[in-house]
Amino acid sequence: DKSVQPLRRLNIDPHGITISGLSSGAHFAAQFQVAFSKSIAGAGIFAGYPWHCDVTKFSKDIPVPRDEHPEKPFCDGCAPNETVLADHCQDELAKVIEVDVLVATARRYAAAGRIDVVENLRNKKIYTYDGVSE
Repeated sequence: DKSVQPLRRLNIDPHGITISGLSSGAHFAAQFQVAFSKSIAGAGIFAGYPWHCDVTKFSKDIPVPRDEHPEKPFCDGCAPNETVLADHCQDELAKVIEVDVLVATARRYAAAGRIDVVENLRNKKIYTYDGVSE
């Protein structure tokens, strides 16, 4: 169709792209900035979970039956018939988060080619904020 005009070229620095989000948008921004760390210069995470947190079983988590929680069909580190509660990364429950587990998982995913290498995150500008009444 000749009536469709191509978009004009924008003056975007490909090395200056950042991502930010609030609450559920922050969850997405955190996932995106780790998964595509080669393309992202920085991130602003406002009231969001760390990368992969809500689907990761930590040592203090108490798994629950997966068939009772169909909203959580995937759990990294759970037995096949188990999952973790969706809110285990927030509020008082956030005491279960083990950053070393998340880092090891990110390195494993990167080695398998599922996400960009984690070394891309070194020296990136990442701002996180978590309020008490979100």
